[in-house]
Amino acid sequence: ELSKLLPEPLKIVVGVSGGPDSRLTFEVLKDFYTHHNRDIQLLIVAHFNHGQRKESDKEQQQIFRWYENHHIYYNDTKPMKWLKETSLRLHRMEFFTEVSKKENALYVATGHNLDDRIETSFMNLLRGTSLIGLSNMNFSDYRDGVFHIRPLISLQKSYIQAICDKWKIAYFLDPTNNDSLLTMRNALRNDIFPQLRALSHQDKWYDSWSMIYEQLEKKYGKWDSNRVWLKVREAHPQRES
Repeated sequence: ELSKLLPEPLKIVVGVSGGPDSRLTFEVLKDFYTHHNRDIQLLIVAHFNHGQRKESDKEQQQIFRWYENHHIYYNDTKPMKWLKETSLRLHRMEFFTEVSKKENALYVATGHNLDDRIETSFMNLLRGTSLIGLSNMNFSDYRDGVFHIRPLISLQKSYIQAICDKWKIAYFLDPTNNDSLLTMRNALRNDIFPQLRALSHQDKWYDSWSMIYEQLEKKYGKWDSNRVWLKVREAHPQRES
């Protein structure tokens, strides 16, 4: 799918938090660019420091060391500590979009995975949604003049972490993700989903959701690489290639 979506070497802003998902996303894109003889300097690192934990600044410094040979952006002003998950996510995505426009980049890549997608589906369902809301987080979507791609969206989080361990890709784990009282997402991830998976016949939890998303994409329209590329050319005829 990356070959279809990126037929030419283009700048990509890669959101890197330091967790296994974003770290593997960068490595996958770097390997893809290397394999296709593309300049890996086209991959721009963007780190959004939420400033919600005491370890945040130390982790940011480590991220600078990991990507010292790449162009890296970080937010100068940290969001207030009382902001909720949704507000923090909006601030983060606004920052990534801002970086993409500064760099004249058409793409923003994030490390969202299959677990993230299922969690968001349930959150949308509990808040009230249609089938479109259940779909969410496609491999690629276009908004605010930027294409957002999620190369790992079909992979389980546990598999991503196992790959990082196998490839010896260092990463951080956010301990606040274990606090079920902190967010609805944490409660689903830590308390509700393990029980549902335990009830699933032969652990068909992920298979079932993957089939649901595939059918929703067929119903509501999966991205078409040729149409996307034409849209890029029409919207930004002067942007770098």
